[in-house]
Amino acid sequence: MECLLSVIEFQQFQKYVLRHIEQKDVDIQFLFEIHDDIPTSLIVEEQESEPDDIILCAKLKAYKLYKKYIEIGSEFELNISSKMRGDLGKVLNDRNVLIKANVTFEDLLKIFDEVKVEMVQLLRGSLIRFREQTDYNKVMMIFPSNSFAKYVAVEMTPTSSIIV
Repeated sequence: MECLLSVIEFQQFQKYVLRHIEQKDVDIQFLFEIHDDIPTSLIVEEQESEPDDIILCAKLKAYKLYKKYIEIGSEFELNISSKMRGDLGKVLNDRNVLIKANVTFEDLLKIFDEVKVEMVQLLRGSLIRFREQTDYNKVMMIFPSNSFAKYVAVEMTPTSSIIV
């Protein structure tokens, strides 16, 4: 479950950062539509203590996502490589260091990209296995063809858009 939750929250965080970035043509590995019925992350939605300092707000949101998904022993700790965890920890592990660091919106926009790619790859395996089950067709029959079913990803490659 943490795989899917993290992808959704990282995606919503990226969209939050994109709203505040000047350069809109930044290359993002996976930027996709999220169904309207999926609630917005509390971390992303939360008003920070310094709402006028947008870069500080974005840093604090990234820090909270790190604490939720990346930090060893966190409630929703993701299964990622120690190198990936260590690289993110260098930037995000210490709140005070992060606040003072010269981290840009562009840096924050891409900070969780590798983790997101890893989680999508793990989810792909689950989706492939689920599609082979008889329950898959039963689930898909519940939804009209023009609603939820269109949000199920078909192709998940680093260069394609996916829909969740």
